[in-house]
Amino acid sequence: MQTYPTGYTESHRIAEKIFREILPRHGMTVREEQIALCHEVLDTLYNKEISLCEAGVGTGKTLAYLVGCILWQMHRPERMKLPIVISTSSVALQDAILTEYLPDLSAVLLGEGIITAPITAVVRKGKERFVCDARLAERASLVQPSRKRQTNSLNIAAHILDMDHIPELSRYDRCRICVPQSCPRDCFLRLDCRYQQYLRDSMKPDIQICNHNYLLADASHRLEDRPLLLRSYQALVVDEAHKLPDAARQMYTETLSPHNMDELCLLLQQAHYKDFARQLRTAFLTLSFSCTQGVSKLRRKVSEPFVLTPFRRAALIDCIALLQNAGELPDVPRYLLNRLEKQKVSCAFFSCKCQRASSTSTTMPMVSPHSAQPAAAYRSCFAVRCGTPANLRF
Repeated sequence: MQTYPTGYTESHRIAEKIFREILPRHGMTVREEQIALCHEVLDTLYNKEISLCEAGVGTGKTLAYLVGCILWQMHRPERMKLPIVISTSSVALQDAILTEYLPDLSAVLLGEGIITAPITAVVRKGKERFVCDARLAERASLVQPSRKRQTNSLNIAAHILDMDHIPELSRYDRCRICVPQSCPRDCFLRLDCRYQQYLRDSMKPDIQICNHNYLLADASHRLEDRPLLLRSYQALVVDEAHKLPDAARQMYTETLSPHNMDELCLLLQQAHYKDFARQLRTAFLTLSFSCTQGVSKLRRKVSEPFVLTPFRRAALIDCIALLQNAGELPDVPRYLLNRLEKQKVSCAFFSCKCQRASSTSTTMPMVSPHSAQPAAAYRSCFAVRCGTPANLRF
């Protein structure tokens, strides 16, 4: 069986040289914490492990993990090379990695003969952040020439694909010119589409940069055997990892909100379904009362256990039954049916989770909307994972 040299010792040797000799010649100071962090990243990647690292401000963690990832990738056998994914929380850090850290590091390493080709990278974002040329042309034709600021933003959009870099573009125009969820196959601009070209080009770079939401969405696609958002990869760096749980809660949390329920009942009443709106409002109020009964200190920044009592179970069942009967109402507008269906799914999801929790421990966590976030306990935190990205269990 043929074996390949791992390059473990060589990578650690070059890392020492980069941080102690090469970078100081280009104006950077030697930081022992930064060097130790780079060695930790290399150990994690070569041993196919997971590391959770915390670094203080000014340690230089971004450069530490970039050097570690580049050296590890450089010594990989050609047939086994796959991209490295870097996930961050902020757009500012993504832009800094793409336009500052990597170009400068690439130029230094090329000049010193450490690497033989420039480091390539791309920022991966959701399609709603990119300009659709066909929709842009349609929108531009409807805007009055007298609206100078709006016209100027749309003219810039014809040359800049990423809407995050278009100045003074209104939210309304963003929604009107962004790439749709499903591109029509008969689009007259398909062959010259900048977004389709971006997708083709994004498969090539060595480093793929995204935010936590995009990373979690890709993980969901992999679990459900849906088309991948990110190209297959073996190394993952989660920068600003202390914000990953917040991103997960934002994406996967189902919420039962009294405000949404009141709004739905008001829409039903305006559509002349007054009796049904009254029944639904009564059921929602009963559910709301059952959930808050005995939880008098929700305003405190703590979590309270949620116990599925018979009263709460009955209130949930009543809400779900009413929402299921909504389909029998005559001539309900489609937008109302969609809202009713969404509310029914939320109630059913909540009921299912409550029953599952009750069958195991009789309680489930209910977090106050004002609960304190753990980010204050961190200075700067990131995780490095090496291996098959089937899921993201750290």
